[in-house]
Amino acid sequence: VLVNAGQYAAMYWDYGVCVIADFDRITGVTNPLTFEDIVCHELLGHTVSGLWDEYVYNGKPNVPVSRSPNCDQSGQGPKWYDLVGWQSHNWSWVYVGAYQGCAMSSYFRPTEQHCKMNTSAGNPFCPVCRRQIIRVLAQY
Repeated sequence: VLVNAGQYAAMYWDYGVCVIADFDRITGVTNPLTFEDIVCHELLGHTVSGLWDEYVYNGKPNVPVSRSPNCDQSGQGPKWYDLVGWQSHNWSWVYVGAYQGCAMSSYFRPTEQHCKMNTSAGNPFCPVCRRQIIRVLAQY
């Protein structure tokens, strides 16, 4: 469900269902994200590419971390080991490593905060997420 009005809140559930609703009306708090930021994060990130949020929240993911391309249980030799180091990132450079806090505090994410799956406002997808999106879309 997409609603293009005012500010937005987004919720994602399994089975390809994504709801984007009027954030101000629900919470009374202004959301600094644009509609485009949220649609990219929720639809392209979660629904299409299976990416997890790269921030910590209460609750437990409903799929094993082994199925997450951008979160890992190990800070030593994460799934994206081949990308560790400095990577080109939206006309600049970002260090890809293993930073604690991806969905759960004990999991690791690829970049400090330079990804649309972490802080959506104005950030592109990090190299790890970008690779996953390309892998998924290349199937079609």
